[in-house]
Parts: sequence; C-alpha cells; structure tokens
Amino acid sequence: MYLSADEPSRPLRDVPDSVGLLLLVGGNGHVTGRAASPSARLADLDRWTQDLFPEARLVHEWSAQD
Repeated sequence: MYLSADEPSRPLRDVPDSVGLLLLVGGNGHVTGRAASPSARLADLDRWTQDLFPEARLVHEWSAQD
C-alpha cells in the first residue's frame, strides 16, 4: 500500500483480480456524511487518478468510511 504525499492524501494499492491487477485508489479527504457534495469528491478522485494513471479504467466506485 502506498500513500500519496499531496493533500488530501490518497492511499493506493494493487488488488489481484481474475484478469490481472486492479488499482484501488481511496481517500481524497472524504469523511462520510460531512461533504457538501460527495459526488464532487468522487469526481475529483477520478480526475486525480486519470492524471497519474491515464491507462486506468474505472470499474467500481463507492463511498465508505473505515
């Protein structure tokens, strides 16, 4: 598992899948139930991921809190 150095921080890890590896990207300062626009937080996380990993393809998306 890796943690980005920028703010908000974003944890990254690879996850084995039946066809190879998936990239799991989380964080983005999203605290469940406290964001004015949870969808804007997810869109920002999607943009950040595409900027750094242009080959990445979104296959799942959810919001939760550990």
